Amino acid sequence: LQAEMTLAKAKTGAHALAQLVYVPGVGEGWATYVEELARELSLYDSELGVVGSVMDSMTPRLVADIGMHVYGWSEERALEYLVEKFPATPAERVQLTVRAIADEPGWMVPYAAGAIEIESLRDEMRRMQGEKFDLRKFHQLLIEDGTVPFPALRAKLGLSSR
Repeated sequence: LQAEMTLAKAKTGAHALAQLVYVPGVGEGWATYVEELARELSLYDSELGVVGSVMDSMTPRLVADIGMHVYGWSEERALEYLVEKFPATPAERVQLTVRAIADEPGWMVPYAAGAIEIESLRDEMRRMQGEKFDLRKFHQLLIEDGTVPFPALRAKLGLSSR
Protein backbone atom coordinates (compact mmCIF):
# COMPACT_ATOMS: atom_id res chain seq x y z
CA LEU A 1 0.00 0.00 0.00
CA GLN A 2 2.74 2.44 0.91
CA ALA A 3 4.54 1.82 -2.38
CA GLU A 4 1.36 2.47 -4.36
CA MET A 5 0.77 5.67 -2.42
CA THR A 6 4.33 6.84 -3.00
CA LEU A 7 4.08 6.15 -6.74
CA ALA A 8 0.81 8.04 -6.99
CA LYS A 9 2.24 11.03 -5.15
CA ALA A 10 5.40 11.10 -7.23
CA LYS A 11 3.58 10.77 -10.54
CA THR A 12 3.36 13.88 -12.65
CA GLY A 13 -0.28 14.79 -13.09
CA ALA A 14 -1.58 12.48 -10.36
CA HIS A 15 -5.02 13.46 -9.14
CA ALA A 16 -4.82 15.93 -6.25
CA LEU A 17 -6.73 13.57 -3.95
CA ALA A 18 -4.34 10.70 -4.71
CA GLN A 19 -1.48 12.95 -3.62
CA LEU A 20 -3.12 13.45 -0.22
CA VAL A 21 -4.91 10.24 0.72
CA TYR A 22 -5.06 6.55 0.01
CA VAL A 23 -8.57 5.33 -0.89
CA PRO A 24 -8.65 1.68 0.22
CA GLY A 25 -11.85 0.84 -1.65
CA VAL A 26 -10.05 1.61 -4.89
CA GLY A 27 -6.60 0.27 -3.95
CA GLU A 28 -7.64 -2.94 -2.21
CA GLY A 29 -10.66 -3.30 -4.48
CA TRP A 30 -8.31 -3.16 -7.47
CA ALA A 31 -6.19 -5.96 -5.99
CA THR A 32 -9.23 -8.16 -5.43
CA TYR A 33 -10.69 -7.30 -8.84
CA VAL A 34 -7.44 -8.23 -10.60
CA GLU A 35 -7.31 -11.60 -8.85
CA GLU A 36 -10.78 -12.41 -10.19
CA LEU A 37 -9.91 -10.95 -13.59
CA ALA A 38 -6.97 -13.36 -13.89
CA ARG A 39 -9.39 -16.28 -13.45
CA GLU A 40 -11.89 -14.68 -15.83
CA LEU A 41 -9.23 -14.27 -18.53
CA SER A 42 -7.85 -17.78 -17.93
CA LEU A 43 -4.40 -16.43 -17.14
CA TYR A 44 -3.44 -19.23 -14.78
CA ASP A 45 -1.21 -21.90 -16.31
CA SER A 46 -2.87 -24.75 -14.45
CA GLU A 47 -5.88 -25.73 -12.42
CA LEU A 48 -3.59 -25.67 -9.39
CA GLY A 49 -3.07 -21.94 -9.93
CA VAL A 50 -6.80 -21.37 -10.07
CA VAL A 51 -7.32 -23.45 -6.92
CA GLY A 52 -4.59 -21.47 -5.16
CA SER A 53 -6.19 -18.17 -6.08
CA VAL A 54 -9.58 -19.33 -4.82
CA MET A 55 -8.06 -20.74 -1.63
CA ASP A 56 -6.61 -17.32 -0.85
CA SER A 57 -9.91 -15.53 -1.48
CA MET A 58 -10.74 -12.44 0.56
CA THR A 59 -14.32 -13.64 1.09
CA PRO A 60 -13.70 -15.73 4.23
CA ARG A 61 -11.75 -12.84 5.75
CA LEU A 62 -14.71 -10.55 5.07
CA VAL A 63 -17.05 -13.09 6.69
CA ALA A 64 -14.80 -13.21 9.77
CA ASP A 65 -14.68 -9.39 9.91
CA ILE A 66 -18.47 -9.13 9.77
CA GLY A 67 -18.83 -12.06 12.16
CA MET A 68 -16.63 -10.42 14.77
CA HIS A 69 -17.87 -6.86 14.50
CA VAL A 70 -21.52 -7.31 13.61
CA TYR A 71 -22.45 -10.69 15.07
CA GLY A 72 -20.15 -10.70 18.07
CA TRP A 73 -17.93 -13.63 17.18
CA SER A 74 -15.03 -14.16 19.54
CA GLU A 75 -11.50 -14.20 18.16
CA GLU A 76 -11.50 -17.95 18.82
CA ARG A 77 -14.59 -18.48 16.67
CA ALA A 78 -13.14 -16.35 13.86
CA LEU A 79 -9.88 -18.30 14.09
CA GLU A 80 -11.71 -21.65 13.88
CA TYR A 81 -13.69 -20.41 10.90
CA LEU A 82 -10.62 -19.16 9.01
CA VAL A 83 -8.52 -22.24 9.81
CA GLU A 84 -11.34 -24.32 8.29
CA LYS A 85 -11.51 -22.07 5.20
CA PHE A 86 -7.72 -21.88 4.74
CA PRO A 87 -6.49 -25.40 5.52
CA ALA A 88 -3.18 -24.90 3.70
CA THR A 89 -2.35 -21.61 5.45
CA PRO A 90 -0.06 -21.76 8.49
CA ALA A 91 -2.01 -21.24 11.73
CA GLU A 92 0.30 -18.35 12.73
CA ARG A 93 -0.66 -16.44 9.58
CA VAL A 94 -4.37 -17.03 10.25
CA GLN A 95 -3.89 -15.84 13.84
CA LEU A 96 -2.28 -12.63 12.56
CA THR A 97 -5.24 -12.10 10.23
CA VAL A 98 -7.73 -12.54 13.10
CA ARG A 99 -5.73 -10.14 15.27
CA ALA A 100 -5.69 -7.54 12.49
CA ILE A 101 -9.44 -7.93 11.95
CA ALA A 102 -10.03 -7.56 15.70
CA ASP A 103 -7.88 -4.43 15.85
CA GLU A 104 -9.35 -2.74 12.78
CA PRO A 105 -13.10 -3.28 12.32
CA GLY A 106 -14.15 -3.20 8.68
CA TRP A 107 -10.60 -3.89 7.47
CA MET A 108 -11.81 -6.41 4.88
CA VAL A 109 -14.77 -4.43 3.54
CA PRO A 110 -12.84 -2.29 0.99
CA TYR A 111 -11.47 -5.41 -0.71
CA ALA A 112 -14.89 -6.81 -1.58
CA ALA A 113 -16.82 -3.56 -1.94
CA GLY A 114 -14.10 -2.00 -4.09
CA ALA A 115 -13.90 -5.02 -6.39
CA ILE A 116 -17.68 -5.01 -6.80
CA GLU A 117 -17.65 -1.30 -7.67
CA ILE A 118 -14.83 -1.73 -10.19
CA GLU A 119 -16.73 -4.58 -11.86
CA SER A 120 -19.79 -2.33 -11.95
CA LEU A 121 -17.80 0.49 -13.58
CA ARG A 122 -16.44 -1.95 -16.16
CA ASP A 123 -19.92 -3.31 -16.92
CA GLU A 124 -21.34 0.20 -17.30
CA MET A 125 -18.51 1.23 -19.62
CA ARG A 126 -18.96 -1.94 -21.67
CA ARG A 127 -22.71 -1.25 -22.05
CA MET A 128 -22.09 2.39 -22.88
CA GLN A 129 -19.31 1.77 -25.44
CA GLY A 130 -20.48 -1.54 -26.88
CA GLU A 131 -17.99 -3.00 -29.34
CA LYS A 132 -15.68 -0.01 -28.88
CA PHE A 133 -15.03 -1.02 -25.26
CA ASP A 134 -11.32 -1.64 -24.66
CA LEU A 135 -10.53 -3.47 -21.41
CA ARG A 136 -6.90 -2.35 -21.39
CA LYS A 137 -7.86 1.30 -21.87
CA PHE A 138 -10.48 0.98 -19.10
CA HIS A 139 -7.84 -0.39 -16.73
CA GLN A 140 -5.39 2.34 -17.68
CA LEU A 141 -7.98 5.06 -17.03
CA LEU A 142 -8.87 3.42 -13.75
CA ILE A 143 -5.37 3.32 -12.27
CA GLU A 144 -3.42 6.15 -13.90
CA ASP A 145 -4.31 8.75 -11.26
CA GLY A 146 -3.68 6.58 -8.21
CA THR A 147 -6.42 5.87 -5.74
CA VAL A 148 -9.14 8.46 -6.10
CA PRO A 149 -12.68 8.17 -4.74
CA PHE A 150 -15.17 6.28 -6.85
CA PRO A 151 -17.27 9.38 -7.65
CA ALA A 152 -14.14 10.96 -9.20
CA LEU A 153 -13.53 7.78 -11.22
CA ARG A 154 -17.16 7.74 -12.40
CA ALA A 155 -16.83 11.35 -13.56
CA LYS A 156 -13.52 10.64 -15.31
CA LEU A 157 -15.05 7.66 -17.11
CA GLY A 158 -18.05 9.74 -18.18
CA LEU A 159 -20.49 7.66 -16.12
CA SER A 160 -23.43 9.20 -14.33
CA SER A 161 -23.22 9.43 -10.56
CA ARG A 162 -25.43 7.23 -8.48
